[in-house]
Amino acid sequence: FHEHKFLDHHLSKFPEKGPVRHFMELILVGLSKNPHMTIKEKISHIDWFEDYFKNNKSLF
Repeated sequence: FHEHKFLDHHLSKFPEKGPVRHFMELILVGLSKNPHMTIKEKISHIDWFEDYFKNNKSLF
């Protein structure tokens, strides 16, 4: 249960402050409230955003 609800430890992959951090905080809140996704799917979404922001640093 706690793996589905407490996703904050995944924020360590993102900047400490700024718009990307705020965006990811909102994403993690949304994922934590979704009972229909498995933990594997949730982590997959988080990893996708991590890759996206790493590959598009020039936009942010």
